[in-house]
Amino acid sequence: MLELLFRSKVITKLIAYFVNHSGKEVYLREISREISEPANAVLRDLEKLEEFGLLRSRRHGNHKYFSVRENLPVLPELKSLVLKTDGAVDFLKDQLSSLSGVQLAFAFGSFAEKPTLEAAEIGLVIVGLSNGDGLNRLVADIQAKLGRRVYYAYYTPDEFKSLLKTKDPALNKALSGKKIVLVANVENYR
Repeated sequence: MLELLFRSKVITKLIAYFVNHSGKEVYLREISREISEPANAVLRDLEKLEEFGLLRSRRHGNHKYFSVRENLPVLPELKSLVLKTDGAVDFLKDQLSSLSGVQLAFAFGSFAEKPTLEAAEIGLVIVGLSNGDGLNRLVADIQAKLGRRVYYAYYTPDEFKSLLKTKDPALNKALSGKKIVLVANVENYR
């Protein structure tokens, strides 16, 4: 999604990397490995981002280290843009992994088909919680940060296994289309 705006896959990956790792300094080969792009393309776009003012650099020995400029006025907006587009899946993974007891979580529906701004809603199935108290607060936070409606179903592991066996229509619908696995501690489901 951001590629359409910035016209470069490498710049898109660099912006997403740096706004998600804002306190980190990296040198060319390290960032090239992190985003899986060739060093020559990465260097060209790092220099563009430095010229734009998003990044700063410093030399130490033979390496030139890059980091995001924390005082950049547009940084909060860039973080929000990355989070709401290309960073939404990683954000969901982090948030759901932080919730104690989650064994399996996946997104389904239009968001799983195309996790961009076009998907106004995010459907989630979450397995492993004994109650939904923490989940309700977490979902409210996710909705606020992503600016999208989140609907979800959560099941205990026994409920989930039972619904799988009985081929529950609602669960079958969620399982039938494309899914994005967000948490997978599924050794109990084999």
